[in-house]
Amino acid sequence: MGFHLPLYFILLLLFLLCPTLQASESQETACGKEACGNITIPSPFGIHSTCYTKPWFRVTCNPTLNGVKPFKNVNGIDLEILDSIYSDAILINNPVTYINCNKASVSVDLSGTPFFFSSDMNYFGSVGFGNLATILSNEGDSLGGCIQLRSDDGASESGCVTLITANFTSYTVNMTTMYPDGKRCASAFIFSKYSFGSAYPLPTGINNGTTHVPAVLNLNSTYSGDGVCGRPRLGPINVNTYKVWPCGNVTFHYPFRMKDQDYEIDDSFEVICNKTANGGEVPFLNINDTNLQILNFDFLKGTIKVNHPITYFNCRNSKEPS
Repeated sequence: MGFHLPLYFILLLLFLLCPTLQASESQETACGKEACGNITIPSPFGIHSTCYTKPWFRVTCNPTLNGVKPFKNVNGIDLEILDSIYSDAILINNPVTYINCNKASVSVDLSGTPFFFSSDMNYFGSVGFGNLATILSNEGDSLGGCIQLRSDDGASESGCVTLITANFTSYTVNMTTMYPDGKRCASAFIFSKYSFGSAYPLPTGINNGTTHVPAVLNLNSTYSGDGVCGRPRLGPINVNTYKVWPCGNVTFHYPFRMKDQDYEIDDSFEVICNKTANGGEVPFLNINDTNLQILNFDFLKGTIKVNHPITYFNCRNSKEPS
C-alpha cells in the first residue's frame, strides 16, 4: 500500500492538470478566431496574451449596458471595435469633434502607432449652419473641406460630405463662419464610406447629437515590430482652401483651381481660362472632352452655372438652300 499511494497521487495530479492543458491548447488554436459578443477578432489582434505579439494589438472584452463588446485602446482612448473588414483594417466607433458646442470633444491621435485613417475607406463630414468645414493633417496639410448648406429657414442644421485627399494619423478641424449668425454648435467627423447609404448632403442618422460614427482604422503593412517604418500616404497635398482665382467676371474658390497653377488637385476641378479676341477672359470646365463655358460659381451653394449646348433633332442647317 505504501508503494501504490504515491502512484495514486501522481495519477490524480495528471488528471487534474489535463483540463488546464487542454484549455491552453484550445486557446492557442483559437487565435484569429476569438470572439467578443458577436465580433470575431482577427489576427494580429487578440484578446488572450498568446494571441497578440505587441501591446498595440491587444483587444479587451468589456461589459457594457448592451452586453460585452471589444475595445482597442489607442493612446489612452478606448475605441469600440464594430467589425473586422480585412486582415489590415477594423471598423471602430470614432468620436465626433465639436466646435462652439457645450460638449467635450475627444480627438483620436494615431501618431506613434501602426494605425492610420485611410482616405480610400473614409470620408470627412460636418454638421452645422452654413460653415466652411476644413480638415488638416497633423503636418498642417489640407485634407479637404466642404460647405454646410444653409437651410431656407436659417434654423435647421445641415451638413456636408467630402473626399479625403490623403492618409493621415491625426487631424484638426477648422470651422469658418460664412454668415453673420453662423457661429453656432457644429460638429465634424471621419466616417466609413461603407457604413451608410448614399445621401445628400449628409448620410441619414447623423446630426449634432451624434457622438460616435463608424470609421475604418487601417494597419500599416510596413509595421516592423518595434515601431512604425513609415506609413503609406500620398504625400503633402498642396491645396489652399482660401485661395481665390478670377477669370473674366467669374471668381473661383476651392475645390476649383486655374489650370497650370501649382496646386495638386483632381483635374475634374481644373478651370481653363481662355483669352478672347478682344482681350477678355472666359472660363471653361472640360467634362469628358467637352469645354463648357462657366457663367457663374456660387461658393456657398457649391454650384456652378455653365453654358450648356443644345441638342438638335431633324433640323436643317440654316445655310442650306431651301
